[in-house]
Amino acid sequence: VTQVVQRSRGRCTCSWCAVMVKFGQRLKTELMRSDWAESYVQYKSLKKKITAIAEHQVKGEMVAANELYKAFKEQLSADLENASSFYTERASEFCTKVEGVKQAVKNVLESHASTPSTPKPDGSDPTVEGAEAIDDLIELMSTGGDLQRYALVNTEATRKILKKLAK
Repeated sequence: VTQVVQRSRGRCTCSWCAVMVKFGQRLKTELMRSDWAESYVQYKSLKKKITAIAEHQVKGEMVAANELYKAFKEQLSADLENASSFYTERASEFCTKVEGVKQAVKNVLESHASTPSTPKPDGSDPTVEGAEAIDDLIELMSTGGDLQRYALVNTEATRKILKKLAK
């Protein structure tokens, strides 16, 4: 019972609630890549607009609430367009890099199959080229994970902000 009362007041200290961090805080601290920050849906800004809309509605200031709602829709639309174009650009770059790494791996495998550890006539070492291809592949895997997380975070931010708007 104490936990229920504490939870309802936002002060629960149980281990379950300690994990339950608000989405806006998680977005800023865990989920976003800082170098991509401007390309995400601007959740905090949209949330502030929803709060302002609700405040104007409570006061009966429907004209101001409608203007803020219009501004909210415009910002959300612009944020989604920005996120979509950013994702499309990064995904295209990713696909180009995948093709490059595929070719590099193919070259290393062909080179290694013909002469396992002998340097090539141009002086390059197949072992070094193989290590570089593996490094490139690891970087691609990381970038692919970042792109996937970017899409999921923006989808979740949009879902949550629209849910808040509907309340």
